[in-house]
Amino acid sequence: MAAKEERTPGMEQDNGHGVGPKGSGAAAAPPSGLAEPTVEQLREVNERLLIASLRERELAETSETERDHLATILASIGDAVVVVARTGLPARTNAAYDVLFGANGMQALPPQERLFDRSARGEAFSVEFSAPAPDGAPHWWEAQGYPIAGDGGGVIVIRDVSARKERETSLQHQAMHDPLTGLPNRTLLFDRVERATRSTRRSGAHLALLLLDLDHFKEVNDTHGHHAGDALLREVATRMSHALRDSDTIARLGGDEFAILLPGTDREGALAAATTLRTALAQTMVIEGTTMQVAVSIGVALSSGRETDAQLLPRQADSAMYEAKRTGSGYAVYDDSADQPT
Repeated sequence: MAAKEERTPGMEQDNGHGVGPKGSGAAAAPPSGLAEPTVEQLREVNERLLIASLRERELAETSETERDHLATILASIGDAVVVVARTGLPARTNAAYDVLFGANGMQALPPQERLFDRSARGEAFSVEFSAPAPDGAPHWWEAQGYPIAGDGGGVIVIRDVSARKERETSLQHQAMHDPLTGLPNRTLLFDRVERATRSTRRSGAHLALLLLDLDHFKEVNDTHGHHAGDALLREVATRMSHALRDSDTIARLGGDEFAILLPGTDREGALAAATTLRTALAQTMVIEGTTMQVAVSIGVALSSGRETDAQLLPRQADSAMYEAKRTGSGYAVYDDSADQPT
């Protein structure tokens, strides 16, 4: 008979994997049949955790570097810059913005344009507006809005364009005014004639146009020189401006020829204006030490109410002026019913 095998209490049979105390697990197989991780696997997990940690740190450092870089860029920009959040409130401004607008930057921007609201919605825009500078003087500003992709909100860049606006105003004035006398030129006159005739056609109101030419002006240039002739023209312009209403337009057409647009003026008023001008210009003038007297010839054209023609009126006044020169009468009125000056 085989000998009966004795077992020690608390011990398990060796199954080829080792024997240990019951309930200890020191050398027992992993639960649920899972294999114990190897050293290589643990090392790989640790390496992955380390790489992830390094990447997170790198991203944080990159983000901080980018923020510092952005701050440096904003500080170096001479234009005022404000970053607007989606809430419509300024999230960041640069030094130029703070100097220009201070704590009241939002109030300094034109409220009717609602620039912060538009920027918060991510709109792109370009707006010009007038607002006082820190010294209290009125300035012109240009605000350009740029949307921020993805995050919402936007950036507003504000620059002082006062010098540019001044140049534009100067160029526009030069294009519309006579450089010698400062009076409106032919272009501006005919623009106003066109506007006045349109108004007259709508309302049926009266309108008069006078053309004025200096008699014997060539003799002034020939005898005293062109410099004296220019001085005489400036004096004539000044006297006419003082003699007429602010609502009247006095223009120099070129040479010694002027035009006067009299809105709301009938025949009687036009003749009174012609007489006033002749009287004002007949008074003695002292030009560069030389005493001069000026005689003028004036042609008068009158509107025919709703039938007023902006192109025809100047031709009629011109025809009447040459009739006044021919007859030496001082002035003549174009009679549209007779189709000739009288």
